[in-house]
Parts: sequence; C-alpha cells; structure tokens
Amino acid sequence: MILDLLVTLNHERRINIELQILHQSFWPERSLGYACKTFTNQLKKGQNYDTLMQTIHIAIIDFPLFPNEHIFYSQNFFMDVVTRRIY
Repeated sequence: MILDLLVTLNHERRINIELQILHQSFWPERSLGYACKTFTNQLKKGQNYDTLMQTIHIAIIDFPLFPNEHIFYSQNFFMDVVTRRIY
C-alpha cells in the first residue's frame, strides 16, 4: 500500500488523504486497510499504545461509496455494533 498524502498535525493527529477515480468495489475494505496502516506505522516494538495519535482517513473518490446512498459526504467511525459506542 502506498499512501497518497500523510499529514501530521501538531504531533497529535495523522491524516491520510487518498484520491481514487477508478471505481473499486472493495473500497471500504481498502480504506480500512489504509487507516490501520496509518496506526501501525506509528508503533515500534514494545511501545505503548497510548503513544498513538488520532488517525483520520479522508477519501476523495469519483464513484458512490455505497450505491444505495445518494449523498455527497459521509463520515464513518469505528463503532461497537451493539452499544453504538464510538471508539
């Protein structure tokens, strides 16, 4: 995986920006992979997880992410499916 643009803001947040114009049916899975890579690249062996910065993945795509939803912008979170708690 090669990230298009990775920005670190104030040593607190990492933002991964991806641009994609070709439709890919597996884009949600690929986006999750990019977000996870942005997390894991921050850690070294033996390092505590509390050193991780908040990670934001922004995808600018030229196709509908979810074909049944006709919206221009969506915001998604890691969330517990039972309690709806945002991680």
